[in-house]
Amino acid sequence: MSVGGPAAPAARAGLLRQTLALGLALAIVAVAVAGPLRSYIARQSDLAAAQQQIERLQAQKAALEERKRALSDPDYVAAEARRRLQYVSPGQTVYRVIPPKSATPTSSGSTTDAKTATPPAAGPWYAKLWDTVSADVQPGG
Repeated sequence: MSVGGPAAPAARAGLLRQTLALGLALAIVAVAVAGPLRSYIARQSDLAAAQQQIERLQAQKAALEERKRALSDPDYVAAEARRRLQYVSPGQTVYRVIPPKSATPTSSGSTTDAKTATPPAAGPWYAKLWDTVSADVQPGG
């Protein structure tokens, strides 16, 4: 038999069939593994998101427990009542600062004499509004 004889095409055909069979087997394995692999990757990302949520909730729980501990302290509650609600304990003296009637504060922070300041118009808001509208309209003109 010669090297390039009739056995060479048969060997090539056999090698081609084996290569095609191996390729087909790899394709079947890839298709079979793709679904579960995709599901595994999705579960891993869900697990990572759940772990982040657990960490966030644990931090929130710690903050709430700290707040609960602070609110169980009577001194803290009394201080918050004084600060937020202006409560005073029995026996404490309350001081209220009232500006003098002769001086009214201006927007710049300085005070002006009450005699030179323009007095606010008396009456309800709609009367003031009507006065501004009717002041511009002149009969016969």
